[in-house]
Amino acid sequence: MFPRSELLRAQPVFLLEIQWGSYTYRFATKAVHLLDVDVYLPFTGHIDNPQYQERSELLGLDIEEKSVPLSLLFAGVNIALQEMRGNTIEGSQGELSYILDGIHTNYEERTILAQGTISQPVYGHPDRPAEYLECSLESTSIVNAIGLLPAQNARYTLTADTDPTVTFNDRNQGKVIPIVFGSFTFIDGTEIYTIPSYFIGSPSLGTIFLTAACNHIISTTAKVKDTKNHTDTGDIVLSAIKQGDKFLSYSKIEIGPSFTVENPATNTDIQYWIYFDKGIPSPYSDGVLTGAGDVCLWALTVSDIDVDYDAWYNVRHFLNEYKFAGVITDDGVTGLDFIQQEIVPYLPIEIVLGNKGLSPRLNLMVEGVTVTPVDHITAGSVFYRTGPVLPLTEPQDICNSVTVYFCWQGLKQAYFAGVYVGIDQPGELRNLSNESIQEYSIVSTSKYGVKHKVIELNYVYDYATASRIAQEYIRFNSMPRLGITYNAVGYYGWLQVGDVIELTDNDISIDRQKAQIVGKRWNETHWQFTLELEINHISNEKRLN
Repeated sequence: MFPRSELLRAQPVFLLEIQWGSYTYRFATKAVHLLDVDVYLPFTGHIDNPQYQERSELLGLDIEEKSVPLSLLFAGVNIALQEMRGNTIEGSQGELSYILDGIHTNYEERTILAQGTISQPVYGHPDRPAEYLECSLESTSIVNAIGLLPAQNARYTLTADTDPTVTFNDRNQGKVIPIVFGSFTFIDGTEIYTIPSYFIGSPSLGTIFLTAACNHIISTTAKVKDTKNHTDTGDIVLSAIKQGDKFLSYSKIEIGPSFTVENPATNTDIQYWIYFDKGIPSPYSDGVLTGAGDVCLWALTVSDIDVDYDAWYNVRHFLNEYKFAGVITDDGVTGLDFIQQEIVPYLPIEIVLGNKGLSPRLNLMVEGVTVTPVDHITAGSVFYRTGPVLPLTEPQDICNSVTVYFCWQGLKQAYFAGVYVGIDQPGELRNLSNESIQEYSIVSTSKYGVKHKVIELNYVYDYATASRIAQEYIRFNSMPRLGITYNAVGYYGWLQVGDVIELTDNDISIDRQKAQIVGKRWNETHWQFTLELEINHISNEKRLN
């Protein structure tokens, strides 16, 4: 075990491994041999200092474009010749990591920075040897992501093959049978008709079948309403879509001979919307899939995206306090697309791409859960400030009054409910005090005037969730979000974007204050971190008193 003083003096040695064909090539910024069990692995190929950087959503991270530019020298390998022979390096697997020089001697002690595939090889430079290559290491976590609908059921469109037990009516040929998750009963018991339903056909005289979902659902009955406001009730039947020699389950509604909705066989202009209370069962707990943590895990897993399960499970129970529900009909949307657009923007997290896949990072300002700092750092010679405290947000980003609309009704093409939070009419509170929300709204309004925003929640039917989202939006956006940049020695490379540290910087009156890492890059000789700070007199008074 090395003393901290030696760790802080040690310089990083960057390592790169590329699996090209049947051979593993190993590169380093300084030649090293690392012990792996009982074998020494030679990292003797040369790599220039990598242009490694990460930034959070706050600063514009696009997960899909995460890449690391690389410049390296293959000893004894003519890159152009190999490419002309068809032995292309593009698509080869790679891993970028680092060790501390003179400290780490074992392969397992390396810190992994990025894993993925080699992309965009550039070779044949007139002023470089034939072994020289420029390329990028691209993350593969989401390259092959599958759309949610085809992943849930490859035969999600309505065709004559959908149900061999029904005489098919082709008026709805090609209509999407949706994914349905969550619960659609409003707090006062109101039944929300938001699920589109299509006439399949009739197995016998008088009986009709309508689509329910392209997946198994918990509810056993459904209410149907047509666009002339006629209603009926039918049994939900689990059936099968044939694909080759496989049968993929889907749900349909059977309505008996005495149905009161408009006859779909004769009225071709009529549309149907259905209501049932419980959609997909959760793969992670008893009951319906509705908690945000479970919804995120399900969407990413179904789309075959790499996820850091440990990280998700650490925050899953907290995230499940937020309830989501809805209908997915876009056959092109992946799990990551869906949660980035409809779920994550309304949660106190952002998603970062780690070594084990996509993982959540809690916002340092979140209430109701403790965000434990990964380290306490005092600014000094090894972690020093390089600039002033600067705004990370623009004045137009300030919000101190918000109206949140939720509970979308497909039948009426309108939201059923709304929540307002501001200085005049705070919404129902949960896990936050009425006083604290009013305080942030009052202070912000006095400084910036009324800054009102409207938020539409397409996938929320739960009043407590909508109210909580509205309150947290004020909490996070009523004051400027401030950032500051620090340079650090190589030791601190283990810190990740999204980590929260406890920072002391006496020169700017910061004493053991939480700060979140929102940017990280290697700057030739040191790490450069951008930290987000919550600096406003409300939080400061609560912290200092």
